This record gives sequence, structure tokens and C-alpha cells, in this order.
Amino acid sequence: MFRNAPYKPEHRRSGYFNQAVNCDWSPFRSVMNHTADFNSRSQPDVKLTIHKDEGEDEESAQRSKFSYLFKEPKTVIQDMIDLSLSKKKIATSEKMLRKAFVEFYRGLNLLKSYSSLNLVAFAKIMKKYDKAVKQRLGSVYLKEVERSYFITSNKISKIMVRVEDIFTQSFSSQDRQKAMAQLRPQRQHSEHTTTFFFGLFSGISMLLLAVFIVMLRASPRVGRLGDVRYMNTVFYVFSSLALVLLHLYLYGWNLYTWRQTRINYPFIFEFKPGTELGYRQVLCVASGFTSLLLAAMNSHLYISTKRAPRFKVSEIIPLAAVLIFVTAIFAPVNLLYRSARRFFIRCFQHLILAPFRRVVLADFFLGDQLTSQVFLFRNIQFMLCYYSSSSFLDRVNDRCDTKNPFSQLVYVFSMMPYWWRFLQCLRRYRDEEDTDQLWNAGKYASALIAVLVKTRYVQRGTAIWLVLFILFSCIAMLYQLYWDLVIDWGLLQPHSQNPWLRDQVILKKKYLYFLSMIVNAVLRVAWLSSIQGFHRAIPGIGKPGWDAMFAALEVIRRGHWNFYRYT
Repeated sequence: MFRNAPYKPEHRRSGYFNQAVNCDWSPFRSVMNHTADFNSRSQPDVKLTIHKDEGEDEESAQRSKFSYLFKEPKTVIQDMIDLSLSKKKIATSEKMLRKAFVEFYRGLNLLKSYSSLNLVAFAKIMKKYDKAVKQRLGSVYLKEVERSYFITSNKISKIMVRVEDIFTQSFSSQDRQKAMAQLRPQRQHSEHTTTFFFGLFSGISMLLLAVFIVMLRASPRVGRLGDVRYMNTVFYVFSSLALVLLHLYLYGWNLYTWRQTRINYPFIFEFKPGTELGYRQVLCVASGFTSLLLAAMNSHLYISTKRAPRFKVSEIIPLAAVLIFVTAIFAPVNLLYRSARRFFIRCFQHLILAPFRRVVLADFFLGDQLTSQVFLFRNIQFMLCYYSSSSFLDRVNDRCDTKNPFSQLVYVFSMMPYWWRFLQCLRRYRDEEDTDQLWNAGKYASALIAVLVKTRYVQRGTAIWLVLFILFSCIAMLYQLYWDLVIDWGLLQPHSQNPWLRDQVILKKKYLYFLSMIVNAVLRVAWLSSIQGFHRAIPGIGKPGWDAMFAALEVIRRGHWNFYRYT
């Protein structure tokens, strides 16, 4: 199941030994080499020769003392530049040493915890053994274990105390409390405040949703607003934000289920200790932005119905909601879990630069998520055209239809997620020399072709493009379905201990695996929504509504896929 990931299956479970062994000890060794090399290169050979000639006059001595004042201007400037560079090197070395000490101390702490947990585990095992065989041998064996070296040795504790002293003296200005705050990051406890705000925002969201539905059905001016114009313009903006929030809710659900099944997701995704978000934090953020989105939708609808249909202020509200969302992600302020946002931005940068950077699990995890947001990328192209061409002032999309040259960018935006993921597979093949990555790249290449043909069919609507669209979509769907079930999930193994599943299963109810395979296969046919005339089967929704609905089903399928991919 982990053939597509650079981690072994045994790394999935939480374990102090796995973390200690896989702890990054290299910075502590490399920084020593860096410091030694820096000292050898940056320290000039200084030789002081003092002549105590009795005949040296006082004026010559004074001139020698202030000889730096008589240097050439170029020499003085060069000395200043060298001094500045030396300060930068010293700051870099200090930063590397600080990071190395923190990582080294973390590894020691994990190793110490591993030894103590082994003793606790052995005591529980012997307790169950005594209960099963109705004997009292546990205390005898436990005494032998307590005398073993990994329990009696205090070398780890002594090394930790020494590291604490050195770190306090060198990096914390003798402030031990400050030093321990850096060496021992505070654990994230279950915050009641987060749970309170999650409940508060959820209640506000439900209330605003009910108000929106009532206003939509009861307002006498809704018919004059033009349902078609609304669905073809503003609806794309609000539905795009709703898809992002739906994905965020599903990610929170993934974190909850991984925690319940004891999947050590912070270790798998290489989150910095103490900065990873729990499911409560993710759901709180999602519910807060849901309240903001529904408030924007209610405000837009209210102003539009109370004023003239072309009232300019109401058309600014969707754009303002988008800008608030984007600012909340990229703002460099220490709000809204800045460390998590920086991690996301860094992974997104790695995704864009996939051919030029080594790909890690968090990078291609983000790439997989974006392949389920093709609808969002298409809408980004529409929003750029809609607001840059001032079409939003009249709520018309004539300037952004298929006849507009700007609309041809929809091909570029539609292929971006699959193109990035395709390049990641090629880079991983170059680094790991795993031929499975070439087959994986072929999967994304087939999906890329299917997306391009689908976009062309939506614009043209001819019979030949319909045939090509169905053909390439079926090929891509079968390719992806096989990869989901056999490669990513590791299921459909006829000779496993669990027939047609896999040897190691997390869920006790095995029928859930078969049910999940059926659900994944059904949700894979979301591309049917693009067939012309399909949206007319059920009147009252319209093509934009059907597109958003099937896009939401694809996002739900991705959240469902995430659980089985990393369990």
C-alpha cells in the first residue's frame, strides 16, 4: 500500500522508537563540520610584532596606533564588507547550532521515553499473562527486567542535563526557563476554547444558511434578478469558496480518523513538533470561514433584492470574500496558525517547482488533493476574467465566453493540478529509480488528456468531441480506479490473509473495505456531468449547479481516499 510513498509501512504507527531512530541527527554532525570549516576559512592569520626600539619617537608610535585611519578608502570599504559577511556567517552558524541542539535533545527525549514505555508495556503483558495462566510469575520477570541495562542506565539523562546546560549558557543568556521552552516545545492540549468557537461558528453557519434559504424563496425580487445570470456569474465565485471549505472539513475528518486508528500523521507528514494542527483546530477554522462565506452570500442577496439589480456594491461582496480568504492564507502575521500556513505555502512552492526539487510525502499529498479541485482551477480563470474585465458591474459573462481570447486560458488552469503531479512522478523516478513512478506518471498523463478533451468538448459540444471525451475519460477512470484500489490502498490481493483485501487491516468490520471500493468506483464517474443535456434530466438546478455538485462529490471521494491511503 505504500509503494507510492517513500516511507515503510511500519512507520505508520506511532512509536517512540521509530521517531528516535528516524530523528534527524545529521544537523548536529553537519553543523560541526560547517563550524570547523567556517573557523578555518574565516579567521585570518594575525601576527602581532611589537618592536620596542628605544629610538622610536613618540610621533611614530602614535601614527602606528592609528594606522587604520591612513588606509585607502577602498581598503576600508572592503574591510567593512568582510566584517558584514563574517557576521552573517556567524549568525548562520549560530542558527544551525541552535537547530542541531534542539533536534539532538528531542532525539534523546524520544529514546528515554522509549525505554520507559518498554517497561510499562512489559508489565502490562505480564499482567495479562498471569491472568490467562492463573499464575503469579509477572513480578519475578519484572524484577529481572528492572535490573536490565536499558532501565538502570542513566547516561541518557546525564547527556540531556549537559545539553540543557550548554544550551542555556550559549543560546539563552543564562535564562534556563527560556532555554527549556525552546528545547521542550509545549504539547498541544485539547483546548476547550477551540471547541467552544467551533460550536459557536457551526451554530452561526446553520442560522445563516437557514436565513439564506428563506430569503431566496420568499423575496419577490428574486425572479427579476435573473437566475441564469446569477448562476453563470456570482455562483461560480461562491461555489469555489464552498469547495475549498468542504475540502477543509474533510481534512479535519481525516485527522480525526487517523488519530482514532493511531496513525502517527505528524511523523508521516514531517510536521514540526508542537506546530501540527489537530482536527479541532482545522474544523474551527473551517466553520469560521463558513460563517464568513454565508454572511457574504446573505449580504449579497439582501442588497441585490432591496436595490436595483445592477447595484454596484452588491457585486463587490463576492470579490471581497475571495480577497479575505486569500489574505488569511498568505498574511505574514502571527494569527490563524501561522506555522501551519507557512508549511502549506512551502509545500505549494515545492509543488510548483516539482521538477527542480526532491519530492517528499507532504508535497505529493498536496498534489493529490489539488487533482480533485479542477473545478476550482477553472473557476479561478473565470474569476480573473470576470473581475479584470469589469463584467461584474453588470453581472454578465459575455466578455468571458468561449469567443474571448482570455477564455483559452481555461486549458492552462484545468491542466495545472495533473501537470504538477505528473512532474512530481518523473522527479521521484529520477531520485528513487522506481519504475512504479513511471506508471504513476502515465496515470496522470491519461487524466491530463481527458481533462483537456473534456474542456474542448464543453466549448464545442460536437459529436466527435463527445466520442473522444467519453473514450479518454473511460481510459483515465479505469486507470485511476485500478491504481486507487490495488496500488494506493493495497486491496484486491487474492492470496492475502484477508481474501481480496490485504494482510494488515485497520478496521475490524471487513465489509467496510468492500463497501469503500464500491463508493470510490461510483464517485469516479463524476465526469458524466459534463455531457451536454445531462443537466436537463432534473430541471431547476442548471448546468453550473450540476457541475458544482459533481465537483463536491469528487472532493468527498478524495477525503474518503485519504483515509485508506494512509492507514
